[in-house]
Amino acid sequence: MRQTLQRVETHRVEFENVWNNFVEKSAKDVDQHVQTYILVLDEHINKVFTPEVVEKIVKGAGGDGGDGGGDGDDDEKGKKKIEDLKGQPSQEPGQTNKIKLKLPWTYNGKKEESVLHWAAAIETYVYGQRIPYWDRVLMATSCMGGDAMSFAISLQKEAGCSSMVEYSQQTRVEDFLKLIRERFENKNLARRIEMLILSLPDRKWKSTSALKATMDELLQCPDHGLTPAQILNSFARALRIP
Repeated sequence: MRQTLQRVETHRVEFENVWNNFVEKSAKDVDQHVQTYILVLDEHINKVFTPEVVEKIVKGAGGDGGDGGGDGDDDEKGKKKIEDLKGQPSQEPGQTNKIKLKLPWTYNGKKEESVLHWAAAIETYVYGQRIPYWDRVLMATSCMGGDAMSFAISLQKEAGCSSMVEYSQQTRVEDFLKLIRERFENKNLARRIEMLILSLPDRKWKSTSALKATMDELLQCPDHGLTPAQILNSFARALRIP
């Protein structure tokens, strides 16, 4: 047993010596390889990056050395162009600038107001301001009041919408303005016809046929609101041709 232990101890010492020698030799070999690689790399760098090559690289990067083949001037132009662009508003691809327009006036549906002019102003404004389609009716109603706004609210309720926002989202502005024109254009036209018939005696007529032709044309509008007696009275008074 004692001899066996002595042999194991002897082998352990021998193994440690062999292992230490191996590690020391391996470390030396690695160091040698690293040093060799560094020397080869250094030689390659010195061979490739000559002073002439380094000088060209510096010039190409915008250095001050040499004439640089105009690179310095190009760099200055590039900087100036960037500075000029900084002062300009940025614009997304495909984006269209808005047109500066005056907000349309409030239309109340009165006889002295022109519904045609107002509708045209609304169409121009919603297009020029690039207002989304689903908000255009809402924008139009924001420029309405009085009888006109009451009529718009009636259209909203008739469509079964709980709010003007909902009505705007499902109604084209072209259809909405058409309904407004039909409602108030006819109303204003009837009022104008009424005033023209009542003012016939105030005009100077050269002949009875001219008066009759004008009266026939005015009576083409059935919604003038005048009674037959009022029409005959106005016609009779206008017959008093001097």
